[in-house]
Amino acid sequence: DWSSDVALPISTKFDLPVSANQSPTVVLTKPATGVSRKAGKTLQLAVSANDADGSVVKVRFLLGGQVIGEDTEAPYELEWTPTEAGEVQLSAVGCLEMYVSAKGIRKSVNELKVKNPDDTFIQSLPEKGLDGRVLDKAFDAGERAAIELYQFTGEKLGIGLAQAATLLSPEAFIIYGGYSNAGERLLEPARRAMDEYLLSSHKGKILILQSSLPQSEAGIIGAASLIWSPRTV
Repeated sequence: DWSSDVALPISTKFDLPVSANQSPTVVLTKPATGVSRKAGKTLQLAVSANDADGSVVKVRFLLGGQVIGEDTEAPYELEWTPTEAGEVQLSAVGCLEMYVSAKGIRKSVNELKVKNPDDTFIQSLPEKGLDGRVLDKAFDAGERAAIELYQFTGEKLGIGLAQAATLLSPEAFIIYGGYSNAGERLLEPARRAMDEYLLSSHKGKILILQSSLPQSEAGIIGAASLIWSPRTV
């Protein structure tokens, strides 16, 4: 149990409030359930999206699980025109992790494949088991799709961190694990986006740094810190 096995020991050890990450809430407000439209007639879609302990940087509108459009600013809306008659299932999703994560990057790669059908590099990337080192080398070689991918992901990260900074006012964000190994390829666009969206009182004062901890050791170090206590010698 997360609350008793993780949150409680950390909260007790460091005298800090600890809570589990809350999933974002995304509610399709338009159209109402059961609304009908003739094929070829435009339908207005609208979504209410909120993340209590994070940031919503984009909402995607889905038709049967396939993306039909997106909106990056509230109110999240889309005009959609059905082309065929029949019953359809509309939904929407939105959260920062959709883009700034290994899963999010895979989705972005798939979008780039659709957007750039003639790009041999992006089309060569596998659907599963995507190796970040391949993207790093492609970025360094000037592959347009790899550069676009990292810039897009970095910008989303920066926007999310700017919103978090408004609440937390940190001195720095330390980025660890997975695609953080891309280093400045990812962090440089993140800094630019964060500075653009930061409050004026925060601009130029918050750092984005890559963690120097070896991969796979952060969890061990974090767990060990729960039993460590300073001693006077």
